[in-house]
Parts: sequence; structure tokens; C-alpha cells
Amino acid sequence: MNILLQKLNILTNSNQAKSTLSGAFLFNLGSGGILAWSSINVYFYSYFFHYDKNFTVQFAQMAFGMAFLLIGLVALFAVNIAQKVGFERLIRTCAILYILCVLASAICQKYIYFFIFYNVFASVSYCMTAIPILNCAWSQFDKKDSGKITGMCLFCLSISALFSIFLFTYLINSQNGLAEIIKKEGENEVRFFSQEISKKVPLALIQMGIFYSFLIIPGSLKIHKRIQMQQYEQFDREEQNNMQESGQTKSQIITDCLFSTPFLVFYTFNFLDAMYIGYLQLNFKIYGQNKIKDDQFLTFILLFNQIIGGLANLIFGYLIDKFHFKYCFILIQTCIGLLTFTMPFISTFKFLLFFWYITIGFVLNGLQTISGPVLMGIFGVDIGSKLLSVKSTAFFGGVIFVQVLAFFLNKFFTFDEVLHILGIVILFSNVLIKKIGGIQIYR
Repeated sequence: MNILLQKLNILTNSNQAKSTLSGAFLFNLGSGGILAWSSINVYFYSYFFHYDKNFTVQFAQMAFGMAFLLIGLVALFAVNIAQKVGFERLIRTCAILYILCVLASAICQKYIYFFIFYNVFASVSYCMTAIPILNCAWSQFDKKDSGKITGMCLFCLSISALFSIFLFTYLINSQNGLAEIIKKEGENEVRFFSQEISKKVPLALIQMGIFYSFLIIPGSLKIHKRIQMQQYEQFDREEQNNMQESGQTKSQIITDCLFSTPFLVFYTFNFLDAMYIGYLQLNFKIYGQNKIKDDQFLTFILLFNQIIGGLANLIFGYLIDKFHFKYCFILIQTCIGLLTFTMPFISTFKFLLFFWYITIGFVLNGLQTISGPVLMGIFGVDIGSKLLSVKSTAFFGGVIFVQVLAFFLNKFFTFDEVLHILGIVILFSNVLIKKIGGIQIYR
């Protein structure tokens, strides 16, 4: 840990800071199963296609979108809950619940029960801790290093998703069997794996749950919240003086920040990009099985996407500490919009699909990395942390909205046609950059 901090020019003599950061790394390394859902869901869908005769992919996608409503509410109030019950207590309780829910989902033969344990309870347990863990890590280091700290934590999350995808694929479909069972749902064809392959799902879940427990539980015990943050004391005094001069309460200031132009533009970008995630990323293997009938190649794309995404966390964590966030926004929105619009044209060519998908994944991870530092830079540490929780509802809202929208659009449009529409909307969102032209990040 000392060598890593020295290489990144992050200075601290606190053993608690190093322990908290290593704990955050371990916790995130054990949480990738939730983020890997878009890459492995086809195996679970295939399992319930054989064992639950009422199962449909359309229902599963709609239910998953609805689950995001609850997850979004949890993420919104996560920091406030942590402040009331204690950051350490919340993180350790959720760590245990996460493991128990993953293991419990392995014995479910009805999709609705699996959905409740894995997609709802396990996801809520993770999302309840995501921002509080970052908050604990930020509290241990100087504010100028927040981008690097965020980047490293999210890098570990990407690595965890990478290993989760690889291990689930190896445990369930090591022989690269094809999804040869075809079912028509609306205007789209859905492919499922055979029962011989999908029956391995429960055992794989148990094995992965045990693997996660050896990372999450020890990690949760190492994380601590630093109550007295000396590096922020001057800023806190300035904030108190500003409140006294303006005559506003803290809640009034937060409300003003919520409806400020920079935050609304930032929120809109996250909402639109979440629509891409909810539509294509969460269903990539289902989409890819109809374009390139090679499960291992699609898995390779997803694995490499996690590697590139992890690097993006580090790179954008460095960039946001050096450059104005406007340039990052322009890069991110242009790439996502343009590549989403053109993906249907190249989706049957392996190399091009590979390049398109990982490029979008790279800039999307960049957006998640810069979120915390940007909000803290504009609005300060305390208010910025609370706004980060509010910002997370843009992700959940975008995923929910596009799932509901897709439920109806897929009856009239193909998957590719919806991607064209989504790409155009994201691309033209760049005009909003002009609305935040004069904002400067607080240093």
C-alpha cells in the first residue's frame, strides 16, 4: 500500500487511512457479482426458462428496471442513514447481508424468488454501502487526491466484475456451448442455453458467494470513517461564514444546489447515459447472441471491457484532478452518442463490435469516476457528498425509464432501431455544455 500511494503522490502517515483504503479495495473486489449481471444474466434466464414455465425475458427486464426504483431510493439516503447508524456498522451489516442473499438465491427455482434475493436484496445491500465506503476513503485523505482515491476504488470494482464474468462463464459454460433454443418475444428473438448448461447455475452461485465472502467480510472490518478531517476545517469554516452571510440554512443551500444549472446538466448526462446502460449493457449477451453466435467471444468482449473500464477509472481519476470537467463531458457524450448510433451497422463484425463496445465502456467508467470529484469541487465536500447520492438516482432513473420504454417500444421497433434513437438523443445532449461554461471547480 505504501508503494502504491508513493507512486500516485498521495501523502499520508495514518495507518487508519491505509487500512481504510485497503478495506475499500477488498470490499469492492468482492462486490463485482452485482455489476457483472449484464454479462451473466443470459445464464440465469436460461435456467429459469427451463425450471419456471411462467418466465419471460421481457418480464425479467421490466422487473429488474422496477427494482432500480428501490435501489435508487436506498442510494439516495445511504449517506444520511450511515450518519445516523454509523458508517462502520452500516458497511459491516450490509456486507453480511450481501453474502447471505447471494447464497440464498442459489436455492430458488422460481424466478420471482431469485429476483427478490439477488436483484433486490443483494443489490440494495451493495448500493447501501457504495457511497459511504467512498465517503470513508475520502475522509482519510487530502481533498486534492479525491479523484485518484475514487479511481482506485472503482478500478477494484471493475476488476471484481471482470473475475466474476470469467468465473461464472467458466463454471457454467466452459465448453462454449451455443444458445440454440430460440423464443420469439415481441419483435425480437431471444436465445437460451440448453438445460445441460444452465443447470450448473445454482452451484456456481454458491461457489461465488463463498469466494466473495473472503473479500467482503475482511474488507468491511478495515474501513473506518475519519470524523475530524483537518484538511477540510478551513473550508468548513468558510462554508459556515457563507451560510451566516446569506442567511440561509444548510437545507436551503442544498436545495439551491439541487436546482442549480451545473447539477441539472450533470444529472441529465448521467440519466441519458444510464439509458444506454439499461438498454444495451444490461442485455449485451442477449443482443450479441443474435449477431455473433459465439458465447466465449462475447464473454471475451465483456472481460476486456472490464479491464478497459478499470483503466478508465485510473485515467479519468487523474484527468479530473488536472483538467476542467467540461472537456471530459464533451468527450464522454460524443463517444457514447456516436458509437451507440452506429453500433447496429457494425454489430455482425467481431472486431468492430469489440472496439465499439469497449470504447463506450471506457468513457462510461470515466463518467462514474469523475462524478464525486466534480460535485465536491463545485459544491464542497459535505454538500457534494449528499449531491452524489442524489446523482445516483439519475442512473437508476435512466435504467428504470428505458426498461419501461423498451417494454413498449420493442413491440414496434427492433433492438437496432431503438439504439439509433438513443444514440441521437445522447449525441445532441452536448448542447447543454454551454449552460455550464462559466463554472470553475473549487480547489
